[in-house]
Amino acid sequence: MDGENDKLICQICKKKYSSVSAKYRHLRDVHNEQPIAKQTVHIKCPICPQEEKVALESHDMLINHLQQIHSLSIKTSLFTFKNEEEFETWRALDNRNVDYVKRRDRKISDGQVVYYECNRSNFSGYTSQCSKRSMKTGGSIKISGFCPSRIRVKICNTGVDVKFVETHVGHDDLLRSKHLTKDQQEMIASKLAAGVTKERILEDARTITGNKLERINVLKRADLAYIIRKFNIEKRRHDDDMVATTLKVKEWNSQGKNYVFLFKQIGETYPGLKAEDFALGFMNDDMERKLKQFKRIICIDGTHGTNSRHYDLTIVLVKDENKIGFPVAFLLSNRLDQTIQNIFFDALKSKIGEPVDAEYIMTDDDIKYYNAWCQAMVTERKPRRLLCTWHVIKNWNIQGRNKLKNVDNKKEMKNRMRKILKETDVSTFHKMKDEYFKHLEEGQENEFLKYLKNYYFQSEERIMMWAHCHRVNVGINTNMAIESLNKVLKYNKMRGNQNLRVEKLLDTLEELVNEKMWKNIIDTKRPSANQYQARVNREAHSKAENGLTDKVVCLETGLDVNVQSLL
Repeated sequence: MDGENDKLICQICKKKYSSVSAKYRHLRDVHNEQPIAKQTVHIKCPICPQEEKVALESHDMLINHLQQIHSLSIKTSLFTFKNEEEFETWRALDNRNVDYVKRRDRKISDGQVVYYECNRSNFSGYTSQCSKRSMKTGGSIKISGFCPSRIRVKICNTGVDVKFVETHVGHDDLLRSKHLTKDQQEMIASKLAAGVTKERILEDARTITGNKLERINVLKRADLAYIIRKFNIEKRRHDDDMVATTLKVKEWNSQGKNYVFLFKQIGETYPGLKAEDFALGFMNDDMERKLKQFKRIICIDGTHGTNSRHYDLTIVLVKDENKIGFPVAFLLSNRLDQTIQNIFFDALKSKIGEPVDAEYIMTDDDIKYYNAWCQAMVTERKPRRLLCTWHVIKNWNIQGRNKLKNVDNKKEMKNRMRKILKETDVSTFHKMKDEYFKHLEEGQENEFLKYLKNYYFQSEERIMMWAHCHRVNVGINTNMAIESLNKVLKYNKMRGNQNLRVEKLLDTLEELVNEKMWKNIIDTKRPSANQYQARVNREAHSKAENGLTDKVVCLETGLDVNVQSLL
């Protein structure tokens, strides 16, 4: 410790300084002395034994050492080029532009001198003790010493003079130590920018020419990730995801697109939210127009696995003129409780300028979406709450597996409960329900029977939320429109990638809505007879006109409806 303090003390006036550089400045300015700083020499012979390695002061001394002590022949070539373009063309030959890295440059009176060293050389001369970066499985490509091969370039007004030391010492020509050439990197970057999949690029790279394995043949996904970062294929606005998200919002605002109607950044204060909360509500002009035009039925659901920060995505969806689900608002947030939903729907109401007078609200079995909607969208009539068929059946299956004792009862439960749920005649519905409850009592399945009575049959109001007999001609019977949208988003647009940045997710959502809008336009202007809705309508009309059955499929809901009820 005393030795460390001595370095900071002026030996003339015994004054102590905070750093060695401050002490040296004091010696020059006050005592008019030029301090001699200890120079650390890192040039070491690459083939001397580790315990006998001697630090050399210059590259020329290293070459002399290799020639005199190790009797090696070092080949040196001299070149002259008219300009830097000719030099770069020469440097691109034989991978010199990637096998040699620029170490330093210095200015001279008539130009500049640049040094390119072999990328296998250990410039530092020591092994880093940093624990933040783990060693590669195959070890570092750096050798224990300094390779003499280098390119010394003198750039001046008269041209470019090059001294090229070609001989490599201390390492073999290993494929793992080579880099992709700039041309290869640019070729791969152009493919990625054009939308070629990573799988196709890797497949093309496996083609061997000339019966010799090249660096491009052992291309890996890590190489593609590096090229994506280097050439900014993803068009990142900033390395920090939150900063990039803010820039994305500002970009929309600068274009006059007031798409983000709710934006709570991490660290900001916002009524009802914590400092660490994040919330972003998104709606473009097309989505706003659809919400105002088709507000009769509102579907709301949340999903996860869309971004690297594990934020939840809430989707608000309506059924458009073609009875196809269309997203009208998104909420990306770090929480999915009723508090954030209240704030989201309040901001949505402010965005469109008035409460949304919906007739039906369809959600899963969680009450938070419905309660938050009703608190924000105060209208003359309260919307009727509907439960998604898919979520109801899913809950029954989970509870049935846990609560039913008899194996046969487990097997038939799903089929019988689905028939009860999808029955469109009220009297038949109650008859089927009573028969199944009696069957459960006789089978001593009291636990599952109690669950059904307490959670789904406790009142007529509760039954009306999920039973199809109480939603004939409503216009929807399930939340599958949102489930279908989630599938398109996660597997078609995101391709199963759950590590998207928030910035990239916003771009993806904007692309998704744009595609949905264009599909809607195309289906309207160029309708296809093979569309699902068209087939359902044709079959329903054919059955009703020909009187082939007592029941037909409802044109809007897809539910079985008695023909007499339609007459």
